[in-house]
Amino acid sequence: MNAFAKTTLCLAFTAALLSAGTASAYTGSEVHELELSGSVESNPCKVVLPSTLAFGDVNVNSLQLSSATTSADGHTYEIDFTECMADQMAQVSIIGTEDAKDSSILANGTDEGAATNVGVAFWDTTGATEAKLAVNSGVTKSANVGAAEGEGTAGKIILKATLVKPEDKVATAGTIQATAQVQINYL
Repeated sequence: MNAFAKTTLCLAFTAALLSAGTASAYTGSEVHELELSGSVESNPCKVVLPSTLAFGDVNVNSLQLSSATTSADGHTYEIDFTECMADQMAQVSIIGTEDAKDSSILANGTDEGAATNVGVAFWDTTGATEAKLAVNSGVTKSANVGAAEGEGTAGKIILKATLVKPEDKVATAGTIQATAQVQINYL
């Protein structure tokens, strides 16, 4: 056998060994199961707020004018936010039937025996200064409802509601019955 034949035979033998080694490697696939779970929530916070606000008996002569810039003798209405994302900002609006004589206040009902020329005014008392909150068009100051406990009014927007009478109108005694919606705007 000449040298060329020996080299060719050696190369052929090496190629056969190499192809035999690769032919024995596994080719194919495996399938493994993956379970996914969770929930999608529409609100970035959980909100707790009173569904009623009772004024009790208020003397018709002690009603504040609807043009007032502060809420004398207002009833506190706290909106509590929990489980918010850090630094979640929010504002609140009051939606309802505006008084015919002063569109910034919530109208009293018109049932028999209802007090006349009496409405409900709202003030935003979150933070250092009070600001009147007009029905249907006003919003509270932006509040960081996602702030950590102990940081000011963290997790709260605080309103005051006060029975008022429109400017230049004489209020008459009777019942108070009004309905509104509290709209929360996340920023």
